[in-house]
Amino acid sequence: MKSVYIFLISLIFISPCFLYSQKETDSTKTIKFSERIPAELQLEVKVKYVGAIGYADCFRGNVLKVNKGVLTDTSIMITIAAGDTVNLNLLSGIMENEVLILSLVFNKSNEKYPTTYVTGFVDSNKNSWRIIHIRKKQF
Repeated sequence: MKSVYIFLISLIFISPCFLYSQKETDSTKTIKFSERIPAELQLEVKVKYVGAIGYADCFRGNVLKVNKGVLTDTSIMITIAAGDTVNLNLLSGIMENEVLILSLVFNKSNEKYPTTYVTGFVDSNKNSWRIIHIRKKQF
């Protein structure tokens, strides 16, 4: 009788662990570090204002050179989030032929939309990149 009691108690404690370990997990939201290497980008771009989308101002970026990281896109849609007046003023005041150097960090994978809710852009692989620094290129 004692062994049956121990068996039942063990079953009560072990079954939830077993059932939890057997549940299917959605790995599409799990970001593996190897999938986002390099986690930094540095791009040389020319930008042109294209309009606003409610939560951000948008600029079309023509990628001239990738100084750091890997990016195959030649054109990006840069969003400057509402309230980011420093970066908005910098991009708005840029001349047509001036080149900007954007320093970015990885933000999120599997973005649903082609624009992001942070100051940055979404690449063709649906990864969003957040701008951490913008400067004009000195020739």
